[in-house]
Amino acid sequence: DFERGVSLLRQQAARNPDSFKLDLANYLNDLAGYLLEIGRREEGLAMIEEVVQHYRDLATLDKAFFARYLSQSLENLAHELLRQKKPRSIATAFEAVSVMREVFIQLPNLNAVLMRRVINSYRAICKGMGIGPNKVYLRPLVEILDVLDENSSIAKE
Repeated sequence: DFERGVSLLRQQAARNPDSFKLDLANYLNDLAGYLLEIGRREEGLAMIEEVVQHYRDLATLDKAFFARYLSQSLENLAHELLRQKKPRSIATAFEAVSVMREVFIQLPNLNAVLMRRVINSYRAICKGMGIGPNKVYLRPLVEILDVLDENSSIAKE
């Protein structure tokens, strides 16, 4: 069962965080999805917040590698916050974009799909909360995505 698995992984991660923290975060992420699916929204939200914290910790060790994990978990958190009509959904979605920004600028081809998704999520969450997105911040990222799209179209011709 999930609770027993979480308990065991927590113990292992406490003893050896370098080896088990990623496993714990991934397992908690799955558990959060399950809790949300069965309607246990507050428990699911708490679990997603814990997942985000684990990925934050891991990102301090290797930002380039864990930025994707952190960004995706922030995106999940932002969507759940929006479902629960919590205003911090916008800041959380914006952070998902911010976390990916540097990694995307360094390796745009590799990170374009995720960058596009978190930008679209941020825009949708802003719209859902009745607030416009920060277009000035997004502009250079969107321009890079547009160039990638243009290059892709040219390559197909």
